[in-house]
Amino acid sequence: MKIKLTIIFILVFSAFMLPREPGEIVKKCITTLGGEAALSQYNDFSGTGTSTMKINWYREFSGKFKIIRKGRKSWTKSDLDFGSRTLAMIESFDGRTAWTDRFNTVTDKPALDFESDLRHTVTVLLDKQAVFTTAKDAEIDGRAAAGIEANVKGRKTLFFIDKEDYTILEIVFKDTYFNADRVKEEMEKRIRYSDYKKFAGVLFPTGAVIYKKGKKQIEYHLEKVTFKPTVPGSQFLRPEEEIDFRYYEEKFF
Repeated sequence: MKIKLTIIFILVFSAFMLPREPGEIVKKCITTLGGEAALSQYNDFSGTGTSTMKINWYREFSGKFKIIRKGRKSWTKSDLDFGSRTLAMIESFDGRTAWTDRFNTVTDKPALDFESDLRHTVTVLLDKQAVFTTAKDAEIDGRAAAGIEANVKGRKTLFFIDKEDYTILEIVFKDTYFNADRVKEEMEKRIRYSDYKKFAGVLFPTGAVIYKKGKKQIEYHLEKVTFKPTVPGSQFLRPEEEIDFRYYEEKFF
């Protein structure tokens, strides 16, 4: 009888100790990551490390990786190892227009894709207009996660927050992107975070895997992270270059 009462007491006590309201879980998550000021820096940082990405959805290439986020602006560079040589891929968004430099060929890129991503960053947790509701729990990489949906004027982002340490394990959302045929399509995007480390008082995920429509796009691991980096505006602007009309073999081989 005493054992049963002890078990009941533990269960009841635990229920009061664990956050039950989605808003409480969000607050604990923000506190864990360093507070509101720290979380806001998730959109103002630069990082260097390594990445692996799929080209044309079927073959993977790895190499050095650099990322810059400055509010609405973003810039990434992947130096991919092709065996005999290393080729660079750059994607950039200056807040209005987007472009890509794919192996020394610069082309325009749909700004819509970047706009959609910006609507679903981790900093949604700081949006005062966000309404948080409980979603279905999940297991992410062997970790029990609480599902929390953030709704900002009908725009929904699903967060999976670790039940033990309150870090963000994954975010999932649907938004409009251009597909391979340059046609607008609603797609699901999933970003899985891992390997949290503290930089300047901010607990930050150094590992991330990004999926679109269930297929892995890129996986990266950052070794160094700097918050509020000084970056010239020209970093994000499309380069004015003469068109290179040489054949592919002439350019690279």
